Amino acid sequence: MEEHDVRDYFEKVEQRYGGPVHFKTFASFYRITEGKVTHTSGLLCIVHEHIYFEDFERSGNTLLNLFTTGKKKPEYTKFIIDRPISKVETCFQIPSSVSQTFLQGRIHRDQLQPSTRMQRIVSKSRLYIRFSDQTDWVVDPLDPKKFIDALEERR
Repeated sequence: MEEHDVRDYFEKVEQRYGGPVHFKTFASFYRITEGKVTHTSGLLCIVHEHIYFEDFERSGNTLLNLFTTGKKKPEYTKFIIDRPISKVETCFQIPSSVSQTFLQGRIHRDQLQPSTRMQRIVSKSRLYIRFSDQTDWVVDPLDPKKFIDALEERR
């Protein structure tokens, strides 16, 4: 992507949400798709008064494509989601294994607890964001602490 394309992209995002991009990072977004926990990678932003995630189509592994030429590539469906920052109730890190169990519906949102410092050191964590409209996000930004700090600044 050329620099002017990137600039145009963020200008459109700012127009859509009525204000500036305050924070942006690469992230994975975890959700249930067809009964399985899946993730998609893309851009996680704090724009004006919203949290915004947009995925990007994977280009695929060229070497792998050489060996799977007969298989049909699944059709790509764009995934964009946003929520007002005012609806954020809480945001904290949870162990990735707990996030899987939560997304599978085996743990209720009220049972989730923040990762301990030791858990964050010895195992992978993801961010859990709880919204007052009864929706929940599980994301994995490049720097969870920076995202949490940026979110707290906007609340």
